[in-house]
Amino acid sequence: MAENRGVFRLRTLRTENVQGDGVAVTDAWVPPAPIATADASYMVGGLMNEYNSTNSASNVSSQTDKITYATSTTSRLPGSNLNNPMYGGMGMSSLVAMYAGGGPNIPGTNPNQTNVRKLTYATGSWALLPHAVSGLKAEPKQSTQGVGDGMNFGYYFGGVNAMDGSPRTSYTQKYTFAYDTSERIPGANLSYDFYGATAAGNQEKAIVTGGNIGSPSSLSTKISKLTYSNETMVQAPGIYLSNSKYKGTGEAAAANNQYIWYAGGMQIGPQGGAIIGQTTVSRLDMSIDSIEYSLPSTQLTFPTFRHGGVDNGSDGYFAGGNSWNNPGPAGPGGPFSSANKLTFSNGTMAATPGANLTQAKSLMQTAGPRQYSTPSPGPGGSPYRWVDNLDPKTLNVGYWSGGGGSPSQTSSTDQLDFNSNTRTALPSSTMPRQGASYAGVLSDTTKVLVSGGEPSGGNNDFIKFTYATKTFSFLPGAYPGVRRTRNNDNNSIVQPSVGYIVAGQNDSGNVLISSTDKITFATDTATTVPGANYSHAANYIASWGDVNLAHGYAYGGNRDQPSSSNPAVSTINKLTYATETVSNIPANTGISPGSFAHSSMSSSTHGYIMGGRYYPSSSEIPGDVEKFNFSTETRSTVPQPGPAYRVYYANATGNSTDGYSGGGQATNYPQRFSTVRKLSFTTETFSVLGEISSFSPGSGRSQSAAFSQASNGKPVASAPTPTPTAQTVPLLSPSATNTALTAFGYNPKSGSFPMAIYKTNLATDTNQGEAATLSIRRFEYASNSTETNGYFHAGKNPSGSYAPNSDKVNYATDSRSQIPGLMGGTTGNWRGFGATGNPTHGYSAGGLNWPSGYSTHFLKMTWASDSTQEIPATLNQGRIFINATGNREIGYWIGGEGNSPAAFNTTDKMVYSSDTASVLPSITAGRSKAGAVSGSPYSGYLLGGEDTPSSNTNSGYKINMSNETGSVVPSISLNGHPSYMKYFAQASGNTTDGYTFGGASSNPSGHDNTGVQKLTYSSETVAYAPGAALPLPLSDGASTTARDHSISQNPSPVNI
Repeated sequence: MAENRGVFRLRTLRTENVQGDGVAVTDAWVPPAPIATADASYMVGGLMNEYNSTNSASNVSSQTDKITYATSTTSRLPGSNLNNPMYGGMGMSSLVAMYAGGGPNIPGTNPNQTNVRKLTYATGSWALLPHAVSGLKAEPKQSTQGVGDGMNFGYYFGGVNAMDGSPRTSYTQKYTFAYDTSERIPGANLSYDFYGATAAGNQEKAIVTGGNIGSPSSLSTKISKLTYSNETMVQAPGIYLSNSKYKGTGEAAAANNQYIWYAGGMQIGPQGGAIIGQTTVSRLDMSIDSIEYSLPSTQLTFPTFRHGGVDNGSDGYFAGGNSWNNPGPAGPGGPFSSANKLTFSNGTMAATPGANLTQAKSLMQTAGPRQYSTPSPGPGGSPYRWVDNLDPKTLNVGYWSGGGGSPSQTSSTDQLDFNSNTRTALPSSTMPRQGASYAGVLSDTTKVLVSGGEPSGGNNDFIKFTYATKTFSFLPGAYPGVRRTRNNDNNSIVQPSVGYIVAGQNDSGNVLISSTDKITFATDTATTVPGANYSHAANYIASWGDVNLAHGYAYGGNRDQPSSSNPAVSTINKLTYATETVSNIPANTGISPGSFAHSSMSSSTHGYIMGGRYYPSSSEIPGDVEKFNFSTETRSTVPQPGPAYRVYYANATGNSTDGYSGGGQATNYPQRFSTVRKLSFTTETFSVLGEISSFSPGSGRSQSAAFSQASNGKPVASAPTPTPTAQTVPLLSPSATNTALTAFGYNPKSGSFPMAIYKTNLATDTNQGEAATLSIRRFEYASNSTETNGYFHAGKNPSGSYAPNSDKVNYATDSRSQIPGLMGGTTGNWRGFGATGNPTHGYSAGGLNWPSGYSTHFLKMTWASDSTQEIPATLNQGRIFINATGNREIGYWIGGEGNSPAAFNTTDKMVYSSDTASVLPSITAGRSKAGAVSGSPYSGYLLGGEDTPSSNTNSGYKINMSNETGSVVPSISLNGHPSYMKYFAQASGNTTDGYTFGGASSNPSGHDNTGVQKLTYSSETVAYAPGAALPLPLSDGASTTARDHSISQNPSPVNI
């Protein structure tokens, strides 16, 4: 039968559009085709002389050898020579290209070993990327072989420091394939300086072993682990390389998803301390951090070190290398071209002559598209918009135009890609005239209107920048009002359709003004707004705002009266958009007698100020950051490192996660700065970006126009999250039992704290009695589950102290074990937090963390090892009694109680695949202390709880995960007397029903604390399940099942 999927009639399409059921053509997105990867690996360059002999250009290779796994053969790629010979550097691979970088200096060749070279597999050609590691302190010289996830990023470790001459480093550096950029990851440094170690891993982690830490008698036996999700490096406890044969460097590695095989390596030979190669092979299990030394049935067929190792997930190849540190016939000799093949499934090693290298050599750079257990075909990258092939990443950029340059004013434009932090000059985006000190730089999603500025004479015009074409146009006379100038960073008071320019300086007579003008984007026109005057006539004002807020804020300013008692402005004004009125708020700038010339930026929740000036000396403000909370309208100081951030007249823009401040001046610096400084809204720390992010050389700028499509909360085009269709149903895992484990917390009738854990058969709705007991008395704790085990975490005990441990109960055997420390150290979530997860990991967030208060931390639990790590993501604000639900891909933390009333209506979303969190304004449940359940990938429910901090409810609230919206469902109401609302109920469920067990009551005498109520998802109705009733009243406990939160649903759907 002919294929007819996707075929439709135009009449049908027109009818759907008329009826409002059609999809706009701009909303059609196309997933890219998967990338087919070749089943091959590459060994590149290398040293062709004997170990410890003199190196020269003539004995360093530039050849590329390709190992084809299907035929176990190696061939040279004659048209794929390196542009310069190299050895001893790093190699790593994405799906489409290999990267080789660094290596020692070679006499007679290019000594700049900070370069990275890229082999594109499709064309077989190498390209030099001279700026790929520019700005880094360390070059990848004699660093380890690279490792990574094989798709998005790679890492390399240690190496010789080219900048300060130290013999070795502890650095970890990250390479982002999409942008060919490299950066240091200070939090992932190793605990020792080294070069020449071995690195291997899978798509989740890298293992770094050994390395030269000094003289040949000082080779490390340490084993360290880098976890990609949080970019933290730890030394694996209790396991080391075997040093019985001096194996600390020079080995090669091959790996599948679970194991790494280490072959060969250095050892001290019997010939007077000479270094010779080994044949031994060891195996490290990445799932449990254990190592087996010298596998007796797995040995190389020749002794070697500094050889190459590659793999494709099924087989590994070891080739080349060297042996003996004295040249000549007295020893085993070298270098080698021989190759061995290791079959992972049975652990057999065999000589494979067909795979021998085309040259005898050592210290090659090795990599391949199938290493790191990378899938084939691999994912094809980001979706693109069908109508115009738009890649959303191209919108995530910022621009700096005009400004005071070095030494004069400029009309040039620099673009900064926020994805990669790389700067590009835009020669075709020159402003119509040079200028600086603009009155306003206001942007909607399609264009920017730059108004006013210096020099005088043209500042009643608009200069318009169109994002789609990246070109400027001149709109003479479009701004007929007061000729304004000198508002350093007045760019954030915007709504989707209008923007506002507050105060400034009148070009006619240089008179300061306080009036406010409104810019209408649809017509590119300006009008004065009566009644919206700033509190002072001032210039050099900063501003904050977000298009989703009802207010904008103007901050500080210069009154140009240095000799007066009030020379600058210390007030913060609020512009209310609905009434177009301006008012003072109690908070101020915190700097007396005022400040001005700041750089300002904002997230969806906070505004930030960096730098600026203040009187009486008109000097720079110390380098801290001032933070303004939009919900509470309070200001606080965020300390920063200091001197690098003492700057004024800088200009800022950004996106939803980071702010970028570029350029500026300082009194002790004769030129304008060309550096760009980045503020992370998550960590609230500034960093100075490197050379690749700075403005064009010799082109510092200040008082420029900074803008972005992604700033101030403006909606940026992005592909929608795919939703399941009616054509598929998920299968249930056969190992997931249909029982609930409900653990006690507090008995509201007796005031006691039972330790029982009861089991409920959800197929028959019957209580099956006590299955286990908790290891300690606890209440206000949380639970989550795998398909085989239920977990009960932390909480508070009756004595008032907190328990960082967890109890693990096996569904099949009812056995309970305690897991100390699973909820983390001092940053852990202790009580009143929310927990959910998927089959491989659990997540908890919020709660009360003693002694820190309301917690914003996320903890991630790895079920395979029963271990926990804190991840960088955080809640929007800390809160207790938070409700958590989700599916296999996403978790939702809803409501709760915090420092502000807004906490009740706040929802945070965690994407498990990337461990990233964001706020969901579309879900405002207004709920805490509720029971949370989820029976499918598409919906979750909150049952009972409090709907204000002091008012209880029996109603149900539904979270639609398909479109991420929420609503009260009137038909879902816990049964009972209307006056006896339930909260602190325990809830769990399966794929068809949700259950609430017990719960506290607003009735002082208690009501229905033993009852179990069943929510049927299909009809969204609630009824008692009398056979499931608990034997004792219960609240403040926890319940979990193997089928809640879609844990048991097979990720591979079947067609129906």
